[in-house]
Order: sequence, then C-alpha cells, then structure tokens
Amino acid sequence: MPDRMYHGSSNPRLKTLRPKKIGKTKQKGVFATPRRGLATFFSLKDAKWKNLTREEGNWEVVGLTEDQLSKKGYLYHLDPDDFEQYEGWQYISKEPVQIVDKEVIEDIGKELQSLGFKIKPKVKKSKSITRL
Repeated sequence: MPDRMYHGSSNPRLKTLRPKKIGKTKQKGVFATPRRGLATFFSLKDAKWKNLTREEGNWEVVGLTEDQLSKKGYLYHLDPDDFEQYEGWQYISKEPVQIVDKEVIEDIGKELQSLGFKIKPKVKKSKSITRL
C-alpha cells in the first residue's frame, strides 16, 4: 500500500470527501491516487481522462487552453488506509474520507510541467471580423 494518497479538486473548501459516481465508472466512491501528478491534473476544473495521454511513457496534457491550465487547484492528502486499489493508479473508498492536509497549487499547468508532464495547450480560435 502506498504511504500517501492524493485527491485533486478545484474546490478549496473540502473537509470530507463523500463517495460519488465519477464519469462513466460504475463504482460509487471516493477516488484517489498515490501519483501526485495525476491528482494535480484532476484539480483542474475541466479535467477529463480524454485530456490526458501517455506518449512513450510520458504523460501529456492535451485539449485544454492555457487559461484553463493556469488556474489554481487544491491537492488533498488522504490516509491510504482508507482505500483499496481500484484500477491501475486509482484507489477507491466506499466510505467518506477525512482530509489529512490540503496543498494549494497556484498554477496547475506550471506544477504539471515541474512534475514532468508535457503540455500541449489547445489554441483558442479568435473570431475574425469581416469588414465590407
């Protein structure tokens, strides 16, 4: 069992994590990971698994704008004894989980880069104005 678990969120006011169904999973629970980078990624408000790819063993963040990536996020530290392995790097608790500590991530994109993630931001298309 890992010595710590992380849960990323854009919500700064969490005290307890309550089980819920996330995405297309069939399981209802509190999801966490021992991988700091993955939890940091999921502290992005708009983060989805489709925005995360793995190229030659390296994580890449794709399809999010620089504005989305530069947001503040929160990394919640959790007791690993509350979890069981779910799938790959994901762990699950079917019971509410108390937060042990909270870490503020000022710029999620920069933090991900410092953890070795490649960032390929989506470029916002500008609206062109046609003059007659």
